[in-house]
Amino acid sequence: MKNVMNYKMFEYLLDTDTDIKSDIKSDIKINSKGKNVKDLQIALEKLGFKLFIYGVDSIFGNETLSKVKSLFSFLKKDSEFKEYVDDMNLLEINNNTVTSEQQELIMELAEDDDLKNEISSYFKEVEDKINKSDVIGKKEIYRNIENPDEFITKVKTISKSLNINPNWLLLVMWKESRINPKALNKDGGASGLIQFIPSTAKGLGTTIEDIRNMDAIEQLDYVYKYFKPFIGKLNSAQDLYLVTFLPVALGKEDDFVLQAKGLSPEKIASSNPAIDLNRDGEIKKSEFDEYVLKGVPDSWKDKL
Repeated sequence: MKNVMNYKMFEYLLDTDTDIKSDIKSDIKINSKGKNVKDLQIALEKLGFKLFIYGVDSIFGNETLSKVKSLFSFLKKDSEFKEYVDDMNLLEINNNTVTSEQQELIMELAEDDDLKNEISSYFKEVEDKINKSDVIGKKEIYRNIENPDEFITKVKTISKSLNINPNWLLLVMWKESRINPKALNKDGGASGLIQFIPSTAKGLGTTIEDIRNMDAIEQLDYVYKYFKPFIGKLNSAQDLYLVTFLPVALGKEDDFVLQAKGLSPEKIASSNPAIDLNRDGEIKKSEFDEYVLKGVPDSWKDKL
């Protein structure tokens, strides 16, 4: 396999071709648009990273960013690859920005048949492994998570510590964020896998801003920390989700109307019309339990 970081050629192109110079010198950030974004997306697809949600749309969003991070995570773990990159810091993503040098690396990987086949084969194996696993939300995990196999392993590990079915946790994340660590509710500022709100983040010793900058693996530490006080009290997916939504209602009877200090039943219902299934201006616990499974694929229900 040839050295993919041919910097002499890189410098030559910068000196001799105005169009290429313009493209290569332009870093890509969230919401960047244009030809170099499109070229990056095409290169990622050549390397086996299918952009399921938006495809090659020339817009740099979280889906494209997650594929770049996933690629770089693999390259950092591959001891064989270290001989091709002198400075492994090149594989670090800072401020959600893909630098011109990083773009050049990805382009060259996509044009090297040996490396391209090696990388795409690895991620095809990861996808197959996920498809054969017993977890729910496989499609979203593969779309949104940088290291999907590592993510599933960690979900199972913390679920064992919480003494719960890992699919309960995946269901909560699916309902809240579609298992997307970058999910953001612009109205209330809730962010991340289980939609942490500012006060919750503060209570866990972090901030919403920090949550937004964490990857899924890092966020799972805070997911575990949030649920840890309820170990032994979580007997269903509904219990786990209720702890996310309104912890004081855990253990209450089915006819309990959801409310808390400073939160009237009417306010909770008006703020969450999707859960007020009978539209009577209040949400009973039984109603919340029904909502938890609303919209869930039938094929998942026997795993919950």
